[in-house]
Amino acid sequence: MSFPLLRIFRLTPGRALPCVLGMLLWAPAVAVRAEPDPDAKVILAQADPSSEEDAAEAPDTNYVAPPSDVEVIRIKGRGVEAIETEVPESVASFDAAEIEALGAQNISDLSKVTPNVEIKTAGSTSPTFFIRGVGLADFSANASGSVAIYQDDVAINAPAMQLGLLYDIEQVSIGRGPKGYGSTRNDAGGSIKIYSRKPTGELAAQLRSSVGNYNLRDFQGHIEAPLIDEVLSARLAFRLLERDGTALNRCGNKNSRYSEDPDQNPDGLPILALDPRAFPGERVHPDDFISPIRKFPSRAGYRGDIGGDVLGPSYPGQPKDEWDTYYHGVKLFETNYPPDSNAMRYKGVRFCNEGSLPTVMEYRQGEDGDLVLDRAGLPRAYASDARVSGIPAGLEEEMNDLGSWGARGQLRFQPRGVDMDWILKLSGSRLDQLSTVGQAIGTKGRWFGGSTKPGYREPDQLAGWQEWQQKRPGDEAGFSQHLADDMDLEPFEGDYNRTGPTTLDVWGASLRGDWDLGPATLRNVSGYDYYTRYRDEDQDFTPKILFERIGEDSAWQFFQELKLGGEFEDTPFVWGVGGYYLMESVEFWSGSMSENQHAFAIREYSQDTTSFAFYADFAWDFLDDFTLEGGVRYQWNRADLDFSLRTRTTPDIPPFFGSETWMAPTGGLSLSYRFTDESNVYWKYTRGWKPGTWNTSANKNRGANAADPVTIDSWEMGLRGSWFDGRFSMGGALFYYKYIDYQVLIVLSEVAAAPTLTVLNASDAEVYGGELDLRIEPLVGWVPSALDGLVLGANFGWLESEFIEFTNEIYQPVGFFSSVIMTADYSGESIVNAPRFKASGNVEWTFDLGRFGSISPRYDFTWSDAIAFDPNSGRGNPNPSGETFLPENAIGQRAFWLHNLRLMYRTPGEGNTEIALWVRNLDDFVYKTYGFDASAFQDIVINYIGDPRTFGLDITFHW
Repeated sequence: MSFPLLRIFRLTPGRALPCVLGMLLWAPAVAVRAEPDPDAKVILAQADPSSEEDAAEAPDTNYVAPPSDVEVIRIKGRGVEAIETEVPESVASFDAAEIEALGAQNISDLSKVTPNVEIKTAGSTSPTFFIRGVGLADFSANASGSVAIYQDDVAINAPAMQLGLLYDIEQVSIGRGPKGYGSTRNDAGGSIKIYSRKPTGELAAQLRSSVGNYNLRDFQGHIEAPLIDEVLSARLAFRLLERDGTALNRCGNKNSRYSEDPDQNPDGLPILALDPRAFPGERVHPDDFISPIRKFPSRAGYRGDIGGDVLGPSYPGQPKDEWDTYYHGVKLFETNYPPDSNAMRYKGVRFCNEGSLPTVMEYRQGEDGDLVLDRAGLPRAYASDARVSGIPAGLEEEMNDLGSWGARGQLRFQPRGVDMDWILKLSGSRLDQLSTVGQAIGTKGRWFGGSTKPGYREPDQLAGWQEWQQKRPGDEAGFSQHLADDMDLEPFEGDYNRTGPTTLDVWGASLRGDWDLGPATLRNVSGYDYYTRYRDEDQDFTPKILFERIGEDSAWQFFQELKLGGEFEDTPFVWGVGGYYLMESVEFWSGSMSENQHAFAIREYSQDTTSFAFYADFAWDFLDDFTLEGGVRYQWNRADLDFSLRTRTTPDIPPFFGSETWMAPTGGLSLSYRFTDESNVYWKYTRGWKPGTWNTSANKNRGANAADPVTIDSWEMGLRGSWFDGRFSMGGALFYYKYIDYQVLIVLSEVAAAPTLTVLNASDAEVYGGELDLRIEPLVGWVPSALDGLVLGANFGWLESEFIEFTNEIYQPVGFFSSVIMTADYSGESIVNAPRFKASGNVEWTFDLGRFGSISPRYDFTWSDAIAFDPNSGRGNPNPSGETFLPENAIGQRAFWLHNLRLMYRTPGEGNTEIALWVRNLDDFVYKTYGFDASAFQDIVINYIGDPRTFGLDITFHW
């Protein structure tokens, strides 16, 4: 193994960048070292609650937040006054003002402005986390990621509980890089710690109301009060978030008179192929609806609201009940039959893009005027291709809505005469919204932008191809690349035959206590959390049933941690020892459906996880300006799986019970040198580790199996500090990672099996890169105080990543039901969800208007380099010949910008009222948040789409 810094310079891509970052890291420190300012203010140097070494307590609730900006870089204090040193770690922290200014609903919104951090979601309750390229895109209910998620110091293991609403937050702290020691578990990539505001013993309240486009309604607030003065206090907080959908379902028909809803269709009448859902457009005569099939008059024809210029007279003044019905000039059915005819003849339309237009169908009436029905209760057809549509009635039209609430109550007990602080927290939340949908792109015939296997072709893509043909006849490759980069004409419209819902209920309780015993402090953290979830998902984003799923799962977990820490009386030596225990139980059931009967499956499993660790750490100021810090941790993890998979036409996978135990020691060592009290440089080595995981998305080709643990060796150097009386603050780091058995999630798209998510091990991989975070207040002391509130923030991340050795066997179709096994070689490709460059920044300027209050305009931006969602650089799985035919960015997102604006007004005096106007995604850019390739299964690629432009108004009251 080569020395890490030499390895950095040896690799060609971006080779000059370490030199630039290195000069930026060292130059300010050297300059300040020559003439230190003992009176310099350390604006950013405060204890960070995410530090496991903070043996005192979490963030001081009396701390006054600095002016808001995109990202506040905090030098983490140790919480022991005798040790004037900072923790050697790259940390991005967001306080309440930051979170409000960014409009963050959950922690995934914070990742957009945090370099080298990615949070991906496939649906509203399935997050995956990546820090510096380290993560695991496993959306399974039993998944355990590589980034530790903590809520008020309680480890949250189940993915379904990791993406809750943010409200009444003290701070969110993102630690970049493995820790190796301390209490964090599964932190091979880093950690994300969320801290709620705690009771302060004061009487106070706040209410914020937000409204916006798409009928946004967002209400949140808190109230706190002392119950026993200086002994017992309470704080209650809540948030209610609702928004209509941002995507149009062209199959939506909830308000149709032909609905299967018994209140709208009490007779339960079937729906003919011609239906008011047939074509989107202006609804011309909604009052003319008649129920299908029942009492079909022999001369009136079949009228329906199918949009556009569909209904109209054949001659001026024709009575409305004799109107003929047309679609784009084609007469669909006739009204002037001979009086003695008992047959109705018309052209039927298969609607919602299920197939081709129109075919001739004939239905007959009985003497009572009703249509003649067959044994199934459907109208008897006397012409070929007559049918009732397979699209169910009552579907929602507006998709990708929001609907959730959360509430939290806390009691804080600080008994007199004892240096003790206890906080009891109870919380609950519910998410109830339609399932998340996106965009489907067909790949039949090796053409990205064609049809899917059952013959569905997205109409906007077809229209786009027809426009492209007029400009560049026959240029299929160009159109495919255009579609991969920019998507189709209407990315927020689609044809979905299943709309949900998705529901998630989460409940939890925790108890945290700190007890000062004199020479040491004892900390206790106990937590119990439970969730239930239901998902009804159209995973293929088409009106066909290619692969869809209904599922239920639930889990509970118990977490317990004890830590004892302190410092020696006569020696600047801080120590800590402790341990944690986590127990979790997951129950899962799902039914997968497909028109390909071989993919029909019922999957059930339960998994019980037991995990514990013991750790010890220290920090020693062995010289005035030098600190040596380190620690060790021993981790033990066991997972017991009881799994079964039943299919309709293929042999079932035999019931399986397996148990795996993984254990390993980890640790780290760092050396810090302080140029001044406000700046330091550090070097550190860390051994990180994440246990293995069970693959529960097994298909008939691959049974249940476990991926091996991943080990990471990390080398890092960094500089963090504040200079020029706090006007300039900077944090930067360079790092190099070496992996063994890196865990990668592959979306397996194989013959006769629905796409499955499977975790594999890449034998060898590496990542290196850096971060640079700046915060500047250039006008302080140079202009009148009413104008000196200009704050500039800039954040930059750089990653170079590569699979050194990674191959995978894939079952590719040959013929209809046969397949061949081929080997896909991903060696040399970039790691998934790791854009090479990422930057964000902000400009905020507060103008003090005296007795008129103050105004604060703010601009935020983020830019991301191209990002691949698969290990083949975003080009999907190779075909049976080993060729990759999908264009670049087909399973990824090209480089893009996002821009946000906000203007806030604060009333004078105490500033008890704030009014803010905001717009996010200012230029309405369309971008992908996740995607996968299912070409081998159904000739389709699936994309999830980010939110369009949103805007609104916030009003906040403080008491």
